[in-house]
Amino acid sequence: MENNTVYQNLVPNSQVSPVTYEHHSLEEESMKQKKRMRYVVAGAGIFMVATFALCVALMIQNHELARHVHNMQLNTERTLASMAYDAHKAQKSSRHTELAFFNSQLYKFAVPLSSPVKNQQRRGTCWDFATVAYLEQTYRQQGVEAGYMRPEEYLYMSEQAYGVMVIEACHANPTLCNAVGGSDLLLNTTESGYEIWVKYFKVVHDKIVPESVCHYFPTPGNDTVCPELALALPSNPLKFTLNRMKTLYDSNEIKRQMIRRNRTLLWSSKVNNAVYYLPAADANQCESPLVHCPTDKTYGTRCCQAITLPGYSMEGEFEMHGPLTVSGGHAMLMVGFNDMFRTRNGHTGGFILKNSWGSEMSHSLAYWMQEISDYDEAAICPNSKFPLNWEQCTLPFNEKENAKDENGCTTLTCKSSVCEQGSKVAFVNITMSNMDGIWDACFARYRDTDGHKVRSEFCVSQPMGVLAKMFAPHNPKPNNDSLCGFYFFPYDLAHASQTTLGGHWAIDFDLTWHKQSYISNAALYPELDYSYVNASSGIQTTPFFEGPIPFFDVDVDPSDGKTRTYRHSKKRVLQLDDEL
Repeated sequence: MENNTVYQNLVPNSQVSPVTYEHHSLEEESMKQKKRMRYVVAGAGIFMVATFALCVALMIQNHELARHVHNMQLNTERTLASMAYDAHKAQKSSRHTELAFFNSQLYKFAVPLSSPVKNQQRRGTCWDFATVAYLEQTYRQQGVEAGYMRPEEYLYMSEQAYGVMVIEACHANPTLCNAVGGSDLLLNTTESGYEIWVKYFKVVHDKIVPESVCHYFPTPGNDTVCPELALALPSNPLKFTLNRMKTLYDSNEIKRQMIRRNRTLLWSSKVNNAVYYLPAADANQCESPLVHCPTDKTYGTRCCQAITLPGYSMEGEFEMHGPLTVSGGHAMLMVGFNDMFRTRNGHTGGFILKNSWGSEMSHSLAYWMQEISDYDEAAICPNSKFPLNWEQCTLPFNEKENAKDENGCTTLTCKSSVCEQGSKVAFVNITMSNMDGIWDACFARYRDTDGHKVRSEFCVSQPMGVLAKMFAPHNPKPNNDSLCGFYFFPYDLAHASQTTLGGHWAIDFDLTWHKQSYISNAALYPELDYSYVNASSGIQTTPFFEGPIPFFDVDVDPSDGKTRTYRHSKKRVLQLDDEL
């Protein structure tokens, strides 16, 4: 009791809570906690539902986005396909347009700046000369375009050294060598080869050297000789990069590629023989070596003598005559084409090729392009040994016995049994016979008879090539080594050869010469030696013709007031009073 009294005294009545009050407060607190728990659970449920809804929404959005991306990809693919189709149509249209332009407008084309012609002589190194000719031309063309060279400048490069380097490259990689047809190189010979080797033997791309490093050996057996090559290579400035190679077989595509790239191509083809027939008199049985005469021509007899000559003329025209037979293969530099040029054999259109057989029996590029007259060409590439270029002797022969040809009369030395070998004869005329490919050439000679000179004439019927072997001009005029050396390969022959003998092809190289290769940049590369480049450089001059008769001057003779025609720096050659 005391304790209660004290407690009551200490705690006011209003603050004293009965036991029943304490029990009620705990139950209420528990209910509140449960209520709060329900709120928490409900909130968590709402959060989970919201999260689930958000995830569903995101999934739907991602699905829409994926579908949108997919649609974009499809649209992009359709656009690219449409662009590709349009490009294909444009390319096809461009090809048709180009071909139409080709056929209607651009009937001739030439790439200039070829270096002067060289001569492989009696070695089978045409592939070597053709490759080096291509390198020389691209070097010159790129140098002129970049301002490193003047247009008239050129650089000779060494075929001898290139052959040596290809042999060494072959020995260094025999597997590659055999794969690209170089098995003969393993025998240390450059007799026969391929232009493609410059692509596959990449080691030679900085080992092309100027010609002065080592000159060409014209006789076989010296294929590996180049004494100064090892000395020149460490400081050799010549270097190029060859990125790709494209080979073309169709004639029109070859011409288009030349126009597109404005550069020369490397040409390879079979070379055929030309066969002519001469009637054999009093031959009833066509026993060997006689053959039956072709039935499509009139020969007046059953049996003929077949004469086989090279398939090219003494004026640089490749030709086909008689059955096509192979005499070998040949590589040259293709520099242009002319669809309108007509050869003496009647073939219209063909490729213009820089050969490696020297300047004789050839023409200038301007001639094949029909940019100068025959008279102009005669001042550059007279081809004096070709019978159709012999000039007729119309004046008395006794005035020509000293073989003075200034007046246009061709005096010939006989090299055949039809006349006294070594004797001089005068050319009278030449006409085409009724036999296919046979010409009738007539000559005059004088014999001493009882103190008098008696003139007599005789005629010979032979193909043109045989006539040139039987008679030689006593005083021939040489062709210009700097400008002559180009041949003409008719389309007809290319197509016939492709069908009968095997194909031809033209190779286009994507090749770039480095800046260091040019002597005008020598100051930028003091570690390189340009002395060989300087020693192998030259100047190529081209004459200018303003008229069709370049070497005739018309003047008035003061002695009688009559007009005379004179040859430059020569004696009077013609009197054309009536004509003028």
